[in-house]
Amino acid sequence: MTSLSSSTFSDKDILNCDLRPSDSSSMLFKISTTVGSILRLPKTTTLVPIISYSSPHFPISTIYWKHHEFEIDGSRRKWYTLNYKPKLFSSTREWQWSPAHNSYVVKYKEHRWTAAPTHSRDSVVATLTPYKKHFLRELEPAILSLSPSLPAVEKAFLMLVMIYSERRRLEEKKEVRS
Repeated sequence: MTSLSSSTFSDKDILNCDLRPSDSSSMLFKISTTVGSILRLPKTTTLVPIISYSSPHFPISTIYWKHHEFEIDGSRRKWYTLNYKPKLFSSTREWQWSPAHNSYVVKYKEHRWTAAPTHSRDSVVATLTPYKKHFLRELEPAILSLSPSLPAVEKAFLMLVMIYSERRRLEEKKEVRS
């Protein structure tokens, strides 16, 4: 497995928090979400870099929940053009920002999301471990880990995919309980 750089979400609400490097108290990203006035459903979630990871330019990235789109550095794409299920009953999805970029197999297994290039499924380049509640102990925060060798656009894309995937998982979990 490639060495990954980890960042911790400052709150269990991963749509409204800071994303900080695990080894420092300085903020890396500010994640904020606007919501609708009546149903309070998310409209847009924006990731704004505060301190860039070893890259002079890290794109501002946005999830448009209502329009089912991602935007990275001014380029908007519909979700259905970015992902597909390789098999009919598979829990795995393959995501690709554009034909010029790598495609990634994204799956949820053993309480964490992982992303690996489709051509090398053993090389995990991104993970998202959701927060964990503990009885009588403090909450374990969610942690996002990314390969430092990824280009900035692919890091931004995988961050959006992981946040989108976790929110969808939590929604489905909530629907099952209802």
